[in-house]
Formats: sequence, structure tokens, C-alpha cells
Amino acid sequence: MKKKILLNIFIFLLTAGSILAAPVQIKFASLAPENTAWGKALNKMAKEWSDASGGEVKLTIYHNGMLGSDESEILKKLRTNSIQAAVFTSVGLNNISKKLFTLSCPFFINDDAEMDYVLANLGGDLEDTVEKSGYKLIAWSKIGWIRFFARQPVSAPADLKKQKLAGPDDTPELSNLFKSLGYTVIPISYNDVLMALTSNKIDSVAQIPAFVASMQIFGIAKNMLSLDIAPVMGGIIMNQVTWRRIPDKYKPRLLEIAKKIALENDKGAQSINNEAISVMARNGLSSTSPTPAQQKLWRDEIGGTMSSLVDNKNSVLDPEIYRRIEALLKTYRSGR
Repeated sequence: MKKKILLNIFIFLLTAGSILAAPVQIKFASLAPENTAWGKALNKMAKEWSDASGGEVKLTIYHNGMLGSDESEILKKLRTNSIQAAVFTSVGLNNISKKLFTLSCPFFINDDAEMDYVLANLGGDLEDTVEKSGYKLIAWSKIGWIRFFARQPVSAPADLKKQKLAGPDDTPELSNLFKSLGYTVIPISYNDVLMALTSNKIDSVAQIPAFVASMQIFGIAKNMLSLDIAPVMGGIIMNQVTWRRIPDKYKPRLLEIAKKIALENDKGAQSINNEAISVMARNGLSSTSPTPAQQKLWRDEIGGTMSSLVDNKNSVLDPEIYRRIEALLKTYRSGR
């Protein structure tokens, strides 16, 4: 009888514990507006995570920079657990580890197919780097390719050097590199670019077309150089404190959902950027296609300088990862 009573108490405590266990609440920060493809994808992910966990894991998405005006501010909040997850672009990923920013080195990886090959062979090691920094990389995503947009037409590097270029205010190494090449770089936060253009503080930006269209930047920076400069990668990052709180039984399915949604977003990213260019062209954007000789100037000046400075202690790139990517690209291109 006594054993039966103890057993009943034990079962009751287990049942009560499961009933009273609060869901894992995750504040998720994103700089992208809710009505963009990224915003819609994150909302979808929140719903599917809740469904897959029976409501035990709840994402609340804060779009449009509601929890931080730039990626450095968001990362600080992620470190202190004020928020638990966020989307970062290449610039924000650099603040976690410069190994990650190496993927976005200008004039290095040339197209999405090359990026897919690099990630297939190197992605696991880069994810380990994120974990060693105290975070969990939930999924990668390709956001688009950077182009130059400027107040005056740009064909060759000399044209851009005559204009004030916006630089990321939280990656001084990258701004300093462009300054060393003779560009006038003004550090500007993500959300202040349009204001800086309006006030003549800057004349040009390096951004993906979808961002330029959504922020109405092309109303002032009316000239686009039709040349892909560098890929912008996205990463869904969660702090380890929160990742450990999620029941292990749900983790494989949650990762599967995140990667599936990121892949869906990848497929739409290029078409979204192409459509953005078409919309801007119908509303006054002019495009300049560089000649082969001008393309070589860009690649030699910026791409060549990046490779020559990779071993500099202040380089924005990681030497080991750079050389591993370089070897992978050599193998991939030889088989094309």
C-alpha cells in the first residue's frame, strides 16, 4: 500500500511538472520589414516551430529593427539574453566571427552555384565556429548580391572615388580597407542610409537591390553599376542558453523546418532582387554595364587587394578560411 501511494505521488509530480512547464519563449529580432520575403518566411517559421513542438517552443518575431537599429546592437542583446534569436547578414556575422564574413569577400565567390559548393564542403566547420562563440547557427540563407548605387553614374573605380560611399558603422576594418584604396567612406548605420543621402552626407551605397528598392534609396542614388560585387549571406542565430532550453526531442525537426524555409527563401531571393531592379528601372533607375576592361579594374583593385591583405592582422578576412575557400573554388571551376 505504501509503495502504491509513493508511486502515485511520483506519477502526480511528473504529470504536474509537464503541465506546469512553461513553453520556451524566444524573442526573435530582424531588421527586415514584415512585408518582405524574409519577414513572411520568419512568420512561417514561427508558426511551424510552434506546431512541431505542440506549442512548447514559441517564436515572437520583431520585424523592422524593433529590437535594435543595427546588427551590433542586436548582437549585444543576444549576448545578454535580452533577445534569444536573430537574423544577421554578413556584416553582423562578422561580429560573431570573421571566419563567416570571409564568405562575402568582394570578387571572390562569383555566383550562387559556387556558394553552394563552398557551403557543402565548409559549412559544418563554420557552424562549429559559431558554436564555439556561444551561439547556434540554425540555418544559412542567401540574401542577394551587392551592387553599387550612386548619385552620379559609376563605370570604373575612379568614378566611385569621386563620391562619398556609405560604409557599415559596425565593421570599421572593411571601411578602412576601402579608405586605403582611395575611397571616401562614411560610416552609416543600416537604418540611416536614406537620411544620409537626403542630407548629402553620402552619395553612394553598396547594397542588394531589394534593400535599395524597399528603402527608396534609388530616388537619390539613381545610378546602378550592373556588376555583382559580393554575396550577402544571412544566418539565423540563437544563443546557446536558449538552444539548450529547447527539449532535445524537438531539435532535429525544428532545424529541418528552419533549413527548409531558408532554402525556399534562397530560391526566391534572386527573383526578388531582379524584380526590384525592374521596378526601380521603371521609376527612374539608370544602369551602367562595365566593359570587360572596367570589370578587370574592379576585380584587380578590390578583389586583388583583399587577397593581398588577407594575412594582415587587421584584415576583415580569416586567412585559413580564405585559403580553404580559394582551394575549393579552384577545384570547382576546373570541373566546369
